[in-house]
Amino acid sequence: KFGVNRIKCGQESFAHLSIDIKDENEPNYLRKSLAHTLNQQPVCFQYWVQPIDKKHAKKELLTEDPTIDWISKKINVAVVKVDPQDFDTPKMNEYCEHLSFTPWHSLPEHRPLGRTNRARGILYNVISKHRHLENQVERKEPTSLDLDF
Repeated sequence: KFGVNRIKCGQESFAHLSIDIKDENEPNYLRKSLAHTLNQQPVCFQYWVQPIDKKHAKKELLTEDPTIDWISKKINVAVVKVDPQDFDTPKMNEYCEHLSFTPWHSLPEHRPLGRTNRARGILYNVISKHRHLENQVERKEPTSLDLDF
């Protein structure tokens, strides 16, 4: 398993934006909260991995059944820092709307395991194709990190 947890980058406090998540007129509350925070300060995440413990009685099921708790300890492997920025611009939003994400775009040995991830792989692909068709744009990947925004 792997995951991330939000951590403080230093002495800053977590920026708070009061948004009613039940407000039907506010479907992008997470985006607004992130934009509010990143306009003020960096955001840091602790990245961790959790290997399969060889002593686990059901280790063959761990990758197939996401409801089984893993008994091994989580190992912190990196801190990811996102510097302050204004990402919520019309040009950047248009650029991002035409991107697709899939954890299946990886080396074969890094591909997700388990039935839940196999279903996600199919679903991500279908959603991406549909969104690009609806947006009437070609489905392609960026070739550089050089963004002129």
